[in-house]
Amino acid sequence: MSRMQRPTNKALRTEKNSTVERFLTGSVENQKKADNSRAIMGRSIRTERFRLVEWDGGKEGVELYDHQVDPAENDNLAKDPAYAEVAERLRGRLATGG
Repeated sequence: MSRMQRPTNKALRTEKNSTVERFLTGSVENQKKADNSRAIMGRSIRTERFRLVEWDGGKEGVELYDHQVDPAENDNLAKDPAYAEVAERLRGRLATGG
C-alpha cells in the first residue's frame, strides 16, 4: 500500500476518529481501521461567500465555511446558531440541485 500525503485542508480532518485521520496517523492498526471503514458520499455547494458539505445526506455530518472570514476552511460553522439560516438555505439548494 502506498502512503498518502497528509492533506493541508483541515476540513478533511474535522473529527479525531474520522477515517481520514485514522489512516493518516500512520500506525498499522489505524490504517486497518480506516481500510475497513465504509465509503461515505459527500456533496457540496459553493457560493461566492460560503461552502456547505453534506456527508451521506447530512447523516454523517455537515460542514459550513465562511470564506469571507475563513478562506482556509478551519472553522466548521454548521452548528453555529448565527449561521443556521445560511446552512438551511444552502442545504435546500443542495437538495434541489440548485
